[in-house]
Amino acid sequence: MSDIETVEFKLTMDSVWWKDAPNYEILIDDDFIEYGQVTEKEEDGQQKIISFSEDLEEGEHYLKIRLLGKTDINTQVDDSGKILKDQLLNLKQVEIDEIELDYLYYSSGEFYRQTGTSNGSPVFSDTPEPEKYQNFGFNGEWRLKFSVPTYMWFLENL
Repeated sequence: MSDIETVEFKLTMDSVWWKDAPNYEILIDDDFIEYGQVTEKEEDGQQKIISFSEDLEEGEHYLKIRLLGKTDINTQVDDSGKILKDQLLNLKQVEIDEIELDYLYYSSGEFYRQTGTSNGSPVFSDTPEPEKYQNFGFNGEWRLKFSVPTYMWFLENL
């Protein structure tokens, strides 16, 4: 039987929006953790901090953060296609077991665009975007693969 470890997470996010605040969803693997809105605006220096812990079996896991529900009405463009106003969900920091991942969450995280829905659930591309995103302007899912025990994963990756 696998060992179980309680893993603590702390996510720091803010947003850019003019009409509707961005909706987010957080999952560990495919287990739902939280859904909400990030009303805290980057321009005001506000941040939303989400903390939670999960009992996870030894092995590989995924932290997933989704931007959901953004529509064309949330992005205002001029006649030449230049974006005038937009909605963004900004991931500022990821902390696992009280260790800030800093560059690691940026370099190791991958963003998968939402391609549609199936039975009311979002469907994501099979291939991650080539760019490294920490500012999500498209509906999609950001994924960070990590391993339990986390101290071993930190030693291998930090």
